[in-house]
Amino acid sequence: MSQTTNHNPHIFWVQTDALGEFLASGSFLGTVPVLRREGWRVTLVSEGEHGEDGIVNGVPVLEIARPDIYFLGQVIFHWRVMMWLHRNWDDVDIVLLHEMSAVWLFLMRLIGFIRPNRPLFVMDTRTLPMIAEENRSLKDVLRDAYYATIEHTASWWLDGQLAITERMAEAVHVKPEMLWGMWPSGVEAEKFVTAYENRDWSTMENGIRLVYVGSLTRERNLLALCEAVSKAREEDMLFEFHMVGGGTALDELKAYAAQTDGHIIVDDPIPHDEIPQVLADAHLGVLVFPDELRFQVSSPIKLFEYQAAGLPIFASSIACHTDVVGGDNYAIWADETDVDGLVVALRDTWAKREQLPQMGEEAYAATDNWTWAASARKLGRALQAGLEKYVPVQQTQYQAMEDSQ
Repeated sequence: MSQTTNHNPHIFWVQTDALGEFLASGSFLGTVPVLRREGWRVTLVSEGEHGEDGIVNGVPVLEIARPDIYFLGQVIFHWRVMMWLHRNWDDVDIVLLHEMSAVWLFLMRLIGFIRPNRPLFVMDTRTLPMIAEENRSLKDVLRDAYYATIEHTASWWLDGQLAITERMAEAVHVKPEMLWGMWPSGVEAEKFVTAYENRDWSTMENGIRLVYVGSLTRERNLLALCEAVSKAREEDMLFEFHMVGGGTALDELKAYAAQTDGHIIVDDPIPHDEIPQVLADAHLGVLVFPDELRFQVSSPIKLFEYQAAGLPIFASSIACHTDVVGGDNYAIWADETDVDGLVVALRDTWAKREQLPQMGEEAYAATDNWTWAASARKLGRALQAGLEKYVPVQQTQYQAMEDSQ
């Protein structure tokens, strides 16, 4: 094993997309700086052109070029990843990977049988296939089959596994002896404090504005909420609904909005640093996912961003939401996510409209439990526990730091 106790452990973390260009990039860009501050060396891999000079949102990354060619682009990208790992084999303690990289890094794991001082290979599972069966293309079908195969065979060759939640670990059947730990999503709270500070609750006199920022796919039940808002207005409940994002439902949501009197607004994606202003103009953050396994097992980043922005939550009462909010009082729950069920939840919201500012304060107060710093520490503890299975029982610098807190 390359793991020793005379140096800070080195994580080689492979992410195949261009960081900063997708919604879940905070999982990496928010976590890595905390790990580095707490004693880990982290080489974070991203698709890009700048090599070891890559910087994304202030975070140093190793950018590796990936041609924009279906499948062949992945082959070339991972060949370059493997060559870097081959050159730095003796200096890497943990190769942290995701399903997309598994088939190629399995080949590097095989090298461990003939080369000494191999790193440990650990796979992190953060999502299930999100496209409904009736909406899947052939490409989606092939990708989902690939992911299922990787999850099924993971225990044959990996040294450990991580998951976003306990429910996720159960859903993909991670064996208890393989599970190093869980680390949920989080938020860089300081980026959203302006939304909390700048909100003017008196604007509710003109209508309560719901907001959703994220992926606008059909599976996320947004059209049903649009229809529910329209029905609520027929009962003289003044709601507006503002959506920002892109996805398979974008066109149909825009078409629906065009038929309304302006109480439904749909905007294209915006840069991440503009999101706080959108949230500042809102009164409730929306997450109305249906009660399906792919959503139940998740750890929704947007929920934590709403908290950090001081927004009460309007959400479906499914596990990924109730596990976070628990017994706190800053959420209004929709027990059913069809149009009629959402109208019932909107009536509840209207009845409680004078309480929304206080609910927003409670949401903001809950943020500290769900920051990327808190999540990174959970990840660090999980990785340290996994290392201790293979390393002589001595303290690394990271352990010493933990003991001093």
